[in-house]
Amino acid sequence: MPNDGTITSVTFLADGDVFATRNAAPYTATTSFDRPGTFPIQVIARDNAGNTTTVATTVTITGTALTTPTVRLTLPAGSQTVYAGQRFVFEATVTAGNSASFISRSIFSLTDRLWVR
Repeated sequence: MPNDGTITSVTFLADGDVFATRNAAPYTATTSFDRPGTFPIQVIARDNAGNTTTVATTVTITGTALTTPTVRLTLPAGSQTVYAGQRFVFEATVTAGNSASFISRSIFSLTDRLWVR
């Protein structure tokens, strides 16, 4: 193949680290950041003659992504025996995944009955 300027690769960097290289069109890539801040983004195109062109910008990440809440069943205690007709209490500790999320409701389910609290 002659050195005709055909694109041979496009490399994507975020915060100085390569996160993707594409050797054919479409030259797209996806990444994410695990913390807020301002980060440099670079895209480097290379042709079959070895020439490169770099485009750079920055991206600002704010806040935090929502994470999964945690649930811990505190009552009834593990392997507790409850007799038919006997009333007992369900209790669960539910914690939001992080400060960007909140608990909208808790659902308790026993066989075919559903209680929403």
